Amino acid sequence: MFASHTLMIAFTLVFAVTGLYSLVRFAGLVSGAATDGDRVAELTHLLMSLAMIAMTWAYSGGPDTASGILQIVVFGLLGLWFLGRIARPEPGHGRIATAYHLVMSAAMVWMVAAMPVLMSGSGMRMDMSSGGGAHADHASMAGMDDMPGMHSANGPDGMDMSAVGGPPTWARVVTYAFVVLLVAAMAMWSSRLFRPAAAQVSPSDVRSSVPASGAATAVITRTASSGVAQLTGPRLDAACHLLMSLGMAAALLAMR
Repeated sequence: MFASHTLMIAFTLVFAVTGLYSLVRFAGLVSGAATDGDRVAELTHLLMSLAMIAMTWAYSGGPDTASGILQIVVFGLLGLWFLGRIARPEPGHGRIATAYHLVMSAAMVWMVAAMPVLMSGSGMRMDMSSGGGAHADHASMAGMDDMPGMHSANGPDGMDMSAVGGPPTWARVVTYAFVVLLVAAMAMWSSRLFRPAAAQVSPSDVRSSVPASGAATAVITRTASSGVAQLTGPRLDAACHLLMSLGMAAALLAMR
């Protein structure tokens, strides 16, 4: 899908890492091995990672394809979920982190909805000749050959589909706005990644005493002793979010 094969491989590796980590986190939360996380957020990251890999290799299409419509619906609903959580925050879920997930969901919707416009830029090229190879096959599978603005200026038999004018200004502005928000998110997750270890303790790692009947206390023991929980933690969470933000921002810049 992208002009550079190296770039496609890099995006695949980035989102494979974030997807695998999100899968481990989600499995831990569902099984009860971990309690200091958000199932919806982890599932969202997992779906985002899979969608980005599919988009990288043109296995998912624009807003006029079944895969594109599915992505818009799924991440649109997830965005509404996070918007509702911002309006009525739940205990343990801060507004800033929730807003971050909202921005990520909106960015996923934008990538698909604006794909016909964004792909008119020189950052994305496809060979539609009979010898185009894998890229031509992937483009046909995704239905991108029918998108507006995707026809070559050299005529129907042209060898290169790179557009001359590029995306309109309004599309660039929206794209850059998402990039700015993602860069701000990278700064936030970087600060959490490198904050002192004392501030990285998660709620599930703390023994707390809860008053019971009389003078007795109930001790809540840590769950980090499980194998799944040992593979995750506040620093790794921040690293995953940082990598996800970096990958999304880079993909948006490559599409504009």
